[in-house]
Amino acid sequence: MRRTASILYIIIGCTLFLMGCQGESSIHLDEEESYILTDNDRSTLTVYAMLKNEGDRSSNELYADFTIKDEQLADQLGSEKILFNTNEQGIPERFSIEEGGGYFISESFSVEEELEKTTIEDTFFINVYNEEEEKILEETIENIRENK
Repeated sequence: MRRTASILYIIIGCTLFLMGCQGESSIHLDEEESYILTDNDRSTLTVYAMLKNEGDRSSNELYADFTIKDEQLADQLGSEKILFNTNEQGIPERFSIEEGGGYFISESFSVEEELEKTTIEDTFFINVYNEEEEKILEETIENIRENK
């Protein structure tokens, strides 16, 4: 009986060890491919964000939002927190990023006033949440481009 219990403990231990060795997803913002485009002629601000999974496991059931830290810009856009890709009930649609893959997010906003580059710098954040509603990424989108 003791021998069977010992073997059972070894099997359980090995199983738990192997489960712990499974890879993880690792979501990052690709800073070179992510930027904010202002178009004062069309009175728009568009955010382009490329999310990359540099881990060795797919990441499922993610959702994203944008946080605007500048009060005046948040007023122009209608909120300081904007969920990405919501349905009619305002619930954000979930997305997945395969291991080694990417996911592109783009959102456009109408603006009332002409935007200066300095108004946008260090004020636009992307946040990504997992299926447990935990924030797994918070990054500033630093590249700002102007469509002239």
